Amino acid sequence: MSCNFTFAKNKMSQNGLRILIVNAHSQANAGDHAIVLGQLQLLEKIMPNARVTITSRTAWLDRRTLAFRGVRVIDPVFHAPCASKGKWMPIVKTLLSLALPLPAWIFLRHLRQADLVMACGGGYFYSNRSFPGFTFWQNYLHLRLAVLFKKKIVFFPQSFGPFANPWSRRLLAGLIKSDRVRTIFAREPISLSILGDLLPAAEQKGKLRFCPDMAFYYSPGPIAAPAGISSQPRPRLALALRDWDFPAQKNRSVKKKKWEDYIAGVLAVCRTLYQKQGASFFIFSQAQGPSGAEDDRRLSGYVHARLRESIPSSHLCFFKTPVGAAPDTFIQLLRQADMLITSRLHAAIFAILAGTPVVVIGYQHKSRGVLQTLGLESCFLSIEEMQGESLFRLCAAVLQDQDEWRKKILCPLSEMRETIETEFKSVFLNCKMRVR
Repeated sequence: MSCNFTFAKNKMSQNGLRILIVNAHSQANAGDHAIVLGQLQLLEKIMPNARVTITSRTAWLDRRTLAFRGVRVIDPVFHAPCASKGKWMPIVKTLLSLALPLPAWIFLRHLRQADLVMACGGGYFYSNRSFPGFTFWQNYLHLRLAVLFKKKIVFFPQSFGPFANPWSRRLLAGLIKSDRVRTIFAREPISLSILGDLLPAAEQKGKLRFCPDMAFYYSPGPIAAPAGISSQPRPRLALALRDWDFPAQKNRSVKKKKWEDYIAGVLAVCRTLYQKQGASFFIFSQAQGPSGAEDDRRLSGYVHARLRESIPSSHLCFFKTPVGAAPDTFIQLLRQADMLITSRLHAAIFAILAGTPVVVIGYQHKSRGVLQTLGLESCFLSIEEMQGESLFRLCAAVLQDQDEWRKKILCPLSEMRETIETEFKSVFLNCKMRVR
């Protein structure tokens, strides 16, 4: 992986601040990995002597990338279903991890030694079920234990909600009310509003704050542009789609109809853009796990096969990357595109980092909210309401005025990075910790 960040071992003194970052997801999702790398680059700049430990749901995968940077990667307090195959095996592994709690003891040892606990950025505090699932409990438990151990807690920028049950709201509300939780950053205004509803007004001042997604702070290193794309005709469109199961819909036939409308709309737009503008397309998967529900490769293959029925191979490419590929790979890939159509928030952020216009089919409010902070909300369509005609109109408008959209994208980036640095410097100073 190309990355400018390193915790040089000769910088690590025995007196360095010990930071435990909990609830990192997995390097199998390049977006989540970009968040982690952005966080580490920030800490390297403002707290260069810090000693960092991170929990990851796929510690075996993330450890290979982060260990030589001086970052220790450990398992969560228990195994939540993610990387196991089959219907029952994930649950069996979860129960075994609760019965044989070696990861829990390792986690508790690092927690006891930590000077500061930081909740990793992302979007993991939500629940689509009638009762919080294993992943929600895993993420909640890490922070509840930090409160129990009387640790200072800071939330990196993240999204909160939706909550399909009162339990998840109550659990989160009880957690953030603790005086051990010093600062909670929301990465978009919708989540900030949700937090405001959970926390009494008298406790909100200074605790609830806005800060951009940490992937915007990520600075990619030099990496060769992927081969096989630059020869495609223009306009050149990238596709990165999530296989969403529409959890808000309880009727199975309605779920199926929504999914079919979503995919049919994307296919129709691609065919029309090829017929009218001679557009070419390349498809990639930003997320390749760790669970089957989070692996975009199957849907990517399906969309590619369907497009091959009406678009020649000279105008169509299925770009495959290994699991755990660096965010740099996707950013370089998107620099060769004229536009991205995506239902993945961080694929959209990668496009923005690459200076490429983007149209986002959002499945949760986090996508709308992040685009809103960039002044790009007009590039958003809800996956629940999306139709092929509305998607085509938006794509055609963006393609017609690419230069103007590129200007809109590039202007806010430096300002967002400055905001991230300023906000975290002030937080660490308020926590009475030395910052550079």
